[in-house]
Amino acid sequence: MGQRLEVIKGDSARTIARWQEKRPKIRCNIMSVDGGHSLQNALHDLQSFWLVASPLFNLLFVDDTNCQPPMDQHPWCNGPQQAVQVMERQGAIRTLMGFSEKGGSRGLTLFHTNYAT
Repeated sequence: MGQRLEVIKGDSARTIARWQEKRPKIRCNIMSVDGGHSLQNALHDLQSFWLVASPLFNLLFVDDTNCQPPMDQHPWCNGPQQAVQVMERQGAIRTLMGFSEKGGSRGLTLFHTNYAT
């Protein structure tokens, strides 16, 4: 992949904005979110990644989503799942497929982001 793959570790509340400032014309095709578990943090993560998504093709993997009820047994999924619902209602993302494992206590969802125009 050479220069095409970049892994950025750290708090996405800061790292995505810094990355975008340094590379304002670059957009991402494949993104993975494994961030905060509160609604506020998860929504910020999704909104930030939405802004850097390529308009031509993009996939967004979001961890701690698609967990199965009872949700009170999987509190780490509540914020990310609520953030996904907000973004879907706004038309910003569209679910392509979801996966759950470990009896529904863990999950991952694959989305397409509707590019920010």
